[in-house]
Amino acid sequence: MKKSIYYSIFLLSLAGLALENTLTRIFSITMWYHYAFMAISVAMLGMSTGAVKVYVSDMLSKTDEEIGLLVSKYSRFFGCSLIMSLLTLLSIPFVPRTTGIGFFTTALIYTVAAVPFYFEGVAVSLILATKYIKQANRLYAADLAGAALGSLAFFCLLSVTDAVTAIFFISSLGFLSAFAVSKRKSDIVAVLCIVVFSLFNHAGKMFKIEWTKVDEGVLEAKVEHNIEWESWTPFSRITVAPLDTNFGFGWGISTKMMSQFPEFRVEQKNLKIDSAAATVITRNTMQLSKLIHLKYDITNFAHYLFPNSKVGVIGVGGGRDILSALHFGQKEVWGIEINGRILEALTKVYSNYTYNISALPNVHLVEDEARNFFEKNDMKFDLIQASLIDSWAATASGAFVLTENSLYTLEAWKTFFSRLSDNGAITMSRWYYPKRPGELLRLVNLAYQTLLESGVKEPAKHIILVAVDYMSDDEPLESHFGSGTIIVSKQPFKPEALDEAGYLAEKYGFETLIAGGQEKESIFKNIITPGKREAFMKGYSLDLTPPTDDNPFFFNMLKPSAVLTGKNVEQGSILSTNLMAIYNLISLIAIVIVLSLCLIIIPLVSKMKTGIREAVFNRYTLYFTALGIGFMLIEISLIQKFAVFLGHPTYSILVVLFTMLLFSGIGSFLSKPLREKIGLKGLFLLLIIVVAVVGSANMFVLPHFNSWPIIPRIIYSFFTMALAGFFMGMPFPSGLALLNKKAESYAPWYWGVNGAASVVSSVTATAISIFYGISTTFFVGLACYFAAFAAGILIEKAADR
Repeated sequence: MKKSIYYSIFLLSLAGLALENTLTRIFSITMWYHYAFMAISVAMLGMSTGAVKVYVSDMLSKTDEEIGLLVSKYSRFFGCSLIMSLLTLLSIPFVPRTTGIGFFTTALIYTVAAVPFYFEGVAVSLILATKYIKQANRLYAADLAGAALGSLAFFCLLSVTDAVTAIFFISSLGFLSAFAVSKRKSDIVAVLCIVVFSLFNHAGKMFKIEWTKVDEGVLEAKVEHNIEWESWTPFSRITVAPLDTNFGFGWGISTKMMSQFPEFRVEQKNLKIDSAAATVITRNTMQLSKLIHLKYDITNFAHYLFPNSKVGVIGVGGGRDILSALHFGQKEVWGIEINGRILEALTKVYSNYTYNISALPNVHLVEDEARNFFEKNDMKFDLIQASLIDSWAATASGAFVLTENSLYTLEAWKTFFSRLSDNGAITMSRWYYPKRPGELLRLVNLAYQTLLESGVKEPAKHIILVAVDYMSDDEPLESHFGSGTIIVSKQPFKPEALDEAGYLAEKYGFETLIAGGQEKESIFKNIITPGKREAFMKGYSLDLTPPTDDNPFFFNMLKPSAVLTGKNVEQGSILSTNLMAIYNLISLIAIVIVLSLCLIIIPLVSKMKTGIREAVFNRYTLYFTALGIGFMLIEISLIQKFAVFLGHPTYSILVVLFTMLLFSGIGSFLSKPLREKIGLKGLFLLLIIVVAVVGSANMFVLPHFNSWPIIPRIIYSFFTMALAGFFMGMPFPSGLALLNKKAESYAPWYWGVNGAASVVSSVTATAISIFYGISTTFFVGLACYFAAFAAGILIEKAADR
């Protein structure tokens, strides 16, 4: 076989994986965060459909030279269709509604996004055609090695340019793949034209993203206007735009206080992450002491009770919480921000516009993930603050997850609590809906459990919770909303502190919901009262259990029964957006099942004029189906687990995805000599033992490593993923190599069912993790490998005959 074939499949796989990850960034901006993860199923559906095209046509009967020409042809189609698909996706406003148009829009976007992967699938399947099946281990190794470098290429591209320009760069790899086979000069000309066009950033400027999602809870697309500054990273897009000065001061001030200074205004810029998660940059038109709106903001309530403190702010954003700490005269402030581009906007791009807080001697800004910062530093803080920190934007590694947030887990809060000084406190703010308080109840329950597991005997005495309703009394009660702030103290609140908190709440128009165990009877009192707490959680319509690192989905509170019945669910709030997310996840599963049947299974079956039952219902079908499900469930669960463990999304991309794909390729390459030495049975035994050890270590050992510095954690993750990936890359090419002569004629069918199983399970894995935990997803995947093992024993026996 010509080396050019290896180059071609390597480049196509590199481009495909880079495109898949880049689509997560596009989807996170143009659609809601819970759609970004579908990029992986889009890629697999397109590629599997391409494989079906090869089988149902007469392509497999071509000569080697003709197949080479077809590979180059479809590689060019991949490059061209990628650009056209991108422009089409950017032109479709997303309608995430449970209506006919809503479902059609989702299916349309899904199908358009799959087109480039279809052409990639045709080209790759031609290379992996039946006549080359005995070299499947080497070809599969080249395929996975290319995919591994694709994850690295995605990181490099999004670190220096925008997603639109990145996709133009990726499209050039299609023409480069065509050139590797055909050696046509026109392919090199096309590559040069695309690269030059992209280098001068004409793609990103000419084809800017216009249709985007809007703020949380609003399920309609909008056209983006007046963007002053834009910056991309592999896990976010940051934009800054002018903000109406009449917007006011934020969401934390009561109508009572707003009426006392109606003429006060402060000029601000609107900084957004992925067009939804917003923060403000305040203009330095007055002294910090005159920013009186900060004094009345409920998110700053703890500053009154803990003066002269060393403050740790989680999520610097536009600097509002930093300014608040300085306004209250706190002695020292540390700002921890995961996104370096936000710090760049605050300290460089808009340094003359806003307050130069980074130059103040008592302010320290750190680019780091909050948990990692507190775990690796022994510093003690008097106050740790996080105000309305959301994860509505999908991270790149989070293409396989649904808003996992490692800041709102029991393990994270225990870390924060351990970093408090003897008289310190944690304060966090979340949205509050008086008639639908589920999110705030879950936050209180998380605080309560943290205190219990930290050795506190009477947790209720350590908690204060105040809330503000932004709506006037003449508004319908169902539409009322606001925000609440919880303060969790290391020491029980003294009577004088409770009196002061009550006085301040009344003065500034806040409602006291929890007052150190002295509050009035309410559902909030139920969640902190021993003897009532467990029964209340069980009877409540939403899941109020404290999230853990194994199930870090704080914002998804729906019980499986609520999803099935749709009853007793808090509507009209952010929670209804989460309900929509789950319903859309279920509808997406239905869509991929239907598309897989129509585009993969039915065409393959229709091609089999004889022996359908014999081809479909056998050990080979079970083997390749189980492999497709098992690989995806384990891969996605490991990515989810290590995304929390490593903290920073960048590390997840570089370490987890890159390592697993690379070593799966190495395992594929070495699968033939290892299988010939120990047999398929021995290979599977090694795989199951290694993967089971990895899963068990992640469950029982990994939590003890959270305090490690980031470098040892990366090393641990690298070796763990390398070990699992190495063995998981072996069964697929081994199965293809062991097909007997009769079964070999049905090889495209087995390839197709493997692809269809992967498509469906890539979406299903998210649902399993949400409702039953990441570890459950992992061990269901491991069970699939046991099923493949059983079928593999029968396959190996048949091959020996």
